[in-house]
Amino acid sequence: MFPILEKITQAGFEYYLVGGYVRDLLLNKKSYDVDVTTNASIDILKDIFKEMEYKENGWCLTFSYSGYHFEITPYRKEAAYSDYRHPDQIFPCSTIQEDSQRRDFTINALYFDNKNKIYDFYGGIQDLKEKQLKTIKPAEISFQEDPLRMLRALRFQAVYHFNLSPEIQEAITKNKFLFDKISFYRKKQELEKIFYAHGISILYQWNLEKYFHLPKEYQEVEDITLFWAQLDYEYYPFSKKEKKRFKDIQKTHTLK
Repeated sequence: MFPILEKITQAGFEYYLVGGYVRDLLLNKKSYDVDVTTNASIDILKDIFKEMEYKENGWCLTFSYSGYHFEITPYRKEAAYSDYRHPDQIFPCSTIQEDSQRRDFTINALYFDNKNKIYDFYGGIQDLKEKQLKTIKPAEISFQEDPLRMLRALRFQAVYHFNLSPEIQEAITKNKFLFDKISFYRKKQELEKIFYAHGISILYQWNLEKYFHLPKEYQEVEDITLFWAQLDYEYYPFSKKEKKRFKDIQKTHTLK
């Protein structure tokens, strides 16, 4: 556990680690991104961590400490999504079980308290053991709310070799068109993680080339710049200098 977070309990509130850090901890993988949820309000958190150089982003307080990046958010519930990415409204709630209902996958809804106890409301631990990826809400509803969840599912398949539940597979098949709703900033982030996991072929298996402007024939490469030089990179958030480099690579390398 992280001593810096004990400031929350010293102020009379509770907190839990949640999400990717807990998932990776149970998978014996090192992670430096720590998601925290608490019953302290954002104003109270700002007072608790007033000596830190934090950033406030709506309901979230973020700061770096001792090599870790912390993201602390009060318990909350969410209303419907109308922009395919953000909830229309956010409401405070009082328990982690209520908070858990807004999360994407069972393996990301595991809560870890400062006494090393894990709270699992949806069978996420068993899904981790069986390498099964399941959504908390019905998959189609979850993906229609936020299509980025579909891409995250494919990333988990590539990085962790999880099997996608039949419900997830059916929902992706029916809702492929929603990949167009994902920003190219987010696509870039997820594609690079998939690339480093040697999982780009998964996107071809799902016939998703057009949504990411992948080439018809992809050449396996080890260098990320050689990867991007194969795509129609103009759609992605690269600088002019980076785009020039990709163009130069296309001239000097045999890339299809």
